[in-house]
Amino acid sequence: MVPIAPPPSSNQRCSLGHPNSYKYCRFNKYMLKCELCEDLYAEFRCRSCGRYVCEKHFDKGRGICIACVESGCNICFKYLAIGICALCKRMVCSGCSIDIDGVRRICVYCLIKSSLEYQSIRSKMQRDKKLTIGT
Repeated sequence: MVPIAPPPSSNQRCSLGHPNSYKYCRFNKYMLKCELCEDLYAEFRCRSCGRYVCEKHFDKGRGICIACVESGCNICFKYLAIGICALCKRMVCSGCSIDIDGVRRICVYCLIKSSLEYQSIRSKMQRDKKLTIGT
């Protein structure tokens, strides 16, 4: 009778010896199932949440799973989102947004855009005021 080994721990090295690689070891005979679909074998580990996922549910460019991609900040792509911008409807994290009134948030892009629009309207009003005073 062959003893059943426990699943590999998160700090276990790949058989190739790469400890920081997000690529899950394919040569491990005790492979885990994908934590999202539970159908295919997990080949990768998400850098953000630590889930073991299959190739279908993994974004190789970013090194994170699809669940983290869909719930992440749409501006920095680094942290998970905590809210939605009130103006452009982007998902934003706390670092990329400003809390307006405890419920609504505005992203940094909309904040910059609104301040530039405010400055252009203000300068236009000052120009118009100078033209009317000067005549």
